Amino acid sequence: RVEAVAALSVGVPLLHSAVFLAPIGLILLLPDQASLDGLFALFAFETVIYVVGTAFIVVVMAKERVAMVHKTAAMTDLLTGLFNRRAFLEAADRIMAQRSRKSQPISVLLFDLDRFKSINDRFGHAVGDDALKVFAQTAIANLRANDVIGRLGGEEFAAILPGNSADAGMIAERLRAAFQAAGVEISGHQIGATVSVGICTVVAPAEIDAMLACADAALYRAKNNGRNRIEAASGEAEPAADIPAAADTAPAIGDAALALQ
Repeated sequence: RVEAVAALSVGVPLLHSAVFLAPIGLILLLPDQASLDGLFALFAFETVIYVVGTAFIVVVMAKERVAMVHKTAAMTDLLTGLFNRRAFLEAADRIMAQRSRKSQPISVLLFDLDRFKSINDRFGHAVGDDALKVFAQTAIANLRANDVIGRLGGEEFAAILPGNSADAGMIAERLRAAFQAAGVEISGHQIGATVSVGICTVVAPAEIDAMLACADAALYRAKNNGRNRIEAASGEAEPAADIPAAADTAPAIGDAALALQ
């Protein structure tokens, strides 16, 4: 429907121009048969049609815009601007379907801000909200164009990545390190915010809920093993080789396997 309205918004003005330019060709090709009265009647009729058609297009475009605004609001987490849980799961299903056609690998990353309750308790919920916004901005800056990330709730975020465990590990480490740097100071406070990451990689097709549970198990290990680190629940996962870790914390990629097929 949006494409049809866009086509009309271009086609109607072009048709209007063609009708108004038509007399030039008629006068040049058939000078004896061109009737000014007939041309005037044609112009009057076409002008009425054009005005009515233009008004209709404007009304439809305004309606489509309002619908798009409401749809975007329903899919967006108001605080961070990322997908909300529902929109993330819908996008994840689409990516899974695409990867399933050729049995390609796909990865889910689960993020949880470390000691987030402590941040709220010490600095207030407004600063906690700012920490969530900083993470969202950092994620957008460090994920690829075809990766999808959303806020599942609270301080928990999830991303789905087309690619294998090596791709997921490198991207997770890049984001972890970037947020550690960005989280040193937030809203004028020395926060030292960090994030823990759990990774699950499988060969599509697989259930998104099962992958989230798999990544959650890896995230639980990351929390237990010291936070500000990466753990993977896929047997194929390996440490990211070419991205240096922070000096005080080296990300760990676990070797526990969790079958998902």
